[in-house]
Amino acid sequence: MFNMQNSAVFQLDTALKSNDLDRAKKLIEENPELQEYINKKFYTLMSKILLNIQVMPTDSEIQEVENLFSIGADPNYQTDSEFSRTLLEQAVLAKDPFYTSMLLEWGANPLRDKVAMLADLTVEASKNFRNYSAHTLAIQSAYENFRTNCFDGKNNEIFSLLSEAILTAHGKELEEQFRNVFKYVIDEIKQAKECAKTENKRLMILIGEDHHGLNSLVIELMAYLVAKELGVNTILTEQDQKMLDHFNQTGRRLTRGNQWGVIIDFLKIVKENKGEIIPIDVEQTKLFDKGPVVPEKEGPVRDATMAQCANQVKSDVVCVIGDGHMYGMLHKTDLTSNFHVLPISTTIADYKKIQQLQRDTMTLEEFDKLSYKEQSFQFNTKFPEKVKNLTAFQDSGYQSLMSPDTATAIVYKLFEELKPRFCIVTQETKSDSRLR
Repeated sequence: MFNMQNSAVFQLDTALKSNDLDRAKKLIEENPELQEYINKKFYTLMSKILLNIQVMPTDSEIQEVENLFSIGADPNYQTDSEFSRTLLEQAVLAKDPFYTSMLLEWGANPLRDKVAMLADLTVEASKNFRNYSAHTLAIQSAYENFRTNCFDGKNNEIFSLLSEAILTAHGKELEEQFRNVFKYVIDEIKQAKECAKTENKRLMILIGEDHHGLNSLVIELMAYLVAKELGVNTILTEQDQKMLDHFNQTGRRLTRGNQWGVIIDFLKIVKENKGEIIPIDVEQTKLFDKGPVVPEKEGPVRDATMAQCANQVKSDVVCVIGDGHMYGMLHKTDLTSNFHVLPISTTIADYKKIQQLQRDTMTLEEFDKLSYKEQSFQFNTKFPEKVKNLTAFQDSGYQSLMSPDTATAIVYKLFEELKPRFCIVTQETKSDSRLR
């Protein structure tokens, strides 16, 4: 004989089988303990479908899933097990954009309810967020998959879906940070343009990038849009002709793996804007084809080669190199004899160490005695007055919350908004303070 709870469960199951959803909802209103029952039932059934993603679910399973959601099953429910995953996380691991999209439409939270949202961007909150997200958050899994192989269409779609969901909920905070950085980029480049003119030199906006960092793509795009608005549309890149030809033919990066490189996203934007792309690391493929490279040996060779190639370009340029080459390019070559250089580092790891390293009293001469590897990594932070260090993100953990497409969409939106700021103040326009 059923007790009252079992009787309610039996009645609920009977109502669901007959698709009597009104009756099912009424039973849940009358018996609140049934909420946990339908949550578990929904979670178990969806987990089974996602675990066997290659097998098409039956019509009855699909109907049951829809019915359970219709009567209030929580798409964010998960078991109490320490190792349990939300349904959204399971959909991401299964690389299934259909169920990822469906769960998001049904209200699945890409950041989990237990995680502090982006409204609080304090250091402590971001530290806790990164620790929590390392192996559990759906967006983190999608980001790692994307970095490993950015040519996986399904995974990229999933990453974009999650990015858009996060942007919808927290875009205002991120957009405001982007806006402030963009304004700074505009003002710095305008000032550098005027300095180059005064010194009778060409302008070089020298960007040191983290090859796999979304922050680098964001800053590169901001700098490029400003430069193009000011008449600069020649791009120098840390590539050789073989690598550039491969990109032009395939749209991909010539690399030892299939990892995402932000330079690919950036060069696609340059091509769309009919920019001239010039490879200056002309010996790179040969060096790497010889076998493992030693940074302190091959680094200076490549720095000198890149500077020599850059010096042959007789126009203002945007030059994108790995951040590790910033020191050598600036202080071990004659680059600054021909260009007024605006150096911008985009490596978030460096950004975080600026204040700590600023307290050091090491002189430039002492610093110069360190190994090439040390110079490459630390120069930008020990001497921040010589290199602008920019990040569009409050914390490195947050750049994994957005796809490149989502991040660049914010930049393009802000570009239209900030266009009046691009105007260079000349003798004729100085009186109009609105242009400043």
